[in-house]
Amino acid sequence: MDPNANWPEGMYYDENAGAPSGSYEQTEQSFDDQVDGETELFSPLSDESDESDNEEDNPHIEPQLHAQKKKRNQKKNEKNRIVKQQTKKVLEVATTSQLPSHTSTESRSIVEFVKFMMGCPSRNFELPPAPTPQEVETWTHWADNRQEQITNHLDRYIERKNPKNATERKFLVTQELQRIKQMALPTKYSPARTVRNSNISVTVKNTCDHEFKSNGFPRITFDWSDPDLENSDWNSATASILASNWAKWTPKTRALTKDSNINVTGVIGRWLVTMKKETKRKALRKNGANITDPSVEQMNAKRKQSRKKVGELRFKTASTLFPDHPEIWACFTDVNGVSDYECDEDIRIPPRRINPAWRSAVFAELTHEIDVATIQLAPQRSKTSIAGRLARRGPREATNEEAEAEVVPMNYPVDAYAAEFLGQLSLLQRQQMGIQDDELAYSFTTALTDLRKKTRSSNSMIE
Repeated sequence: MDPNANWPEGMYYDENAGAPSGSYEQTEQSFDDQVDGETELFSPLSDESDESDNEEDNPHIEPQLHAQKKKRNQKKNEKNRIVKQQTKKVLEVATTSQLPSHTSTESRSIVEFVKFMMGCPSRNFELPPAPTPQEVETWTHWADNRQEQITNHLDRYIERKNPKNATERKFLVTQELQRIKQMALPTKYSPARTVRNSNISVTVKNTCDHEFKSNGFPRITFDWSDPDLENSDWNSATASILASNWAKWTPKTRALTKDSNINVTGVIGRWLVTMKKETKRKALRKNGANITDPSVEQMNAKRKQSRKKVGELRFKTASTLFPDHPEIWACFTDVNGVSDYECDEDIRIPPRRINPAWRSAVFAELTHEIDVATIQLAPQRSKTSIAGRLARRGPREATNEEAEAEVVPMNYPVDAYAAEFLGQLSLLQRQQMGIQDDELAYSFTTALTDLRKKTRSSNSMIE
C-alpha cells in the first residue's frame, strides 16, 4: 500500500523519519465547512466535541445520559482549572525566586546543561549562530501553519472517502488524526553535535531535541544580541524548554533538595547577558579590531586607580575604627579586595557594583558599612566628592568569565572567603594562598555589629 496515498500533493511520507514531509499546501475550502466544531492540533477530537455532535445527531438522547455527560465535563473543567492554578504557582516560583550565585553548583549545572544541548564543550567553545530572520518567522507561525496543513489534509481526505453520514465522518476524522499524531513531526530540525565526556546522557539530549522539534524549532540556539527574555519570544521559549528539561534531569544526578526553588530561566537569562559581551568581543577580533587598544587599556587603568583610592579610604577608616584589631583593617590593604564595577552609559547614574565571587557575604556587609562610616567621618568640604566616589547602585554577581579573571587576595582570614569559593580549593591551594583557617578572636560579624552601633542613628537601633 502506498503510504502517500492519503496525503495531499506537495506532501509525502518519509519512511526514514516516519513523518510527512514537504511544503505546506493551501486549499480552497476549509475543513470547518465539512466538520462541525474545531479540530484540535495533533490530537483526536475532544470528548466535548464528540458529545455535542452526538447530541445533535440524536435529539432523543435520554436526559439521564445527558446529565452524566454534563457532570463529566464539569469534572474535567475543574481538573483543568486546578492544573492551571498549580502551573501558575510553579511559574511564579520559577521566575521570582532569588538567583543563585554564578559560582554555585546549581548555576554551573544549568549553564553546562544549556551548553551541552547546543553542542558546546566546557571550554573554548564556539556559540551556535543566532537564528536567522527566516527561522524566527517560520517558528513564529509554525503552529498555525501546522494546523492549517492538517486541516487541509483532512479536507481532501474526507472528500475522497465521501462518508455516508456524520457518524462515519467523525470516525474517519478521529482515526486519521490518531494516525497523524503517531507520526513524527515534519519539522526540519538539526540537532547539535553530542559533546563527549559529559555526564549528560544521549537519551536526555534526544528527549530535549524532540521537545524543541515538537515546538517547531529548527535547532537550539539563542538570539545573542538580545539577551532579555522579555524582549525575545524565541529566547524566552528556548530558555523555558531548556529549564524544564534541566529540572527533569538534575534530580537523577544531583542531590538537590525538593524544596530548592531555583529560578532556572533567570540563570539562563543572566548567562545570556554574559554571552552577549563575549559575542561582541569575538566579533571585534574577527573584524581585526584590537581588543586591548589604548582606549580600553586607559579605561581599565582608570578603574583600577579608582578602586585603589576606594581601598585607601576604607583602610584609613578601618584602622581608625578598629585600632586594636589589625586582623580587620589589614583586609583593606589589597586593591584586589575592592570590588570592580561597571559604568552606566548615563554618567548621572552611579556605577553598578560587581560582587566578587570569592568574597563572603559578611565581609561584603562589613566593607559597605565601612563606606558608610567613611562618608560620615569625612570633612564637610570632602563629603560630596567622597560620597560620589563610593556611590554604587544595586550590585550584581560576577559572571563566570569575570570570576575566572578575578585576582583573589591572599592571606585573608577564612571568614573573608565565600563557602562556594573555598569548596573549590584543595588543601594545598588554601595553604598556598595563606588562608588563615584559625577562627578570629574578633570576628567579622562582631566587627560589623559594633560598627553599626556607631553608624546607625539611635532610632534605627531600637528593636
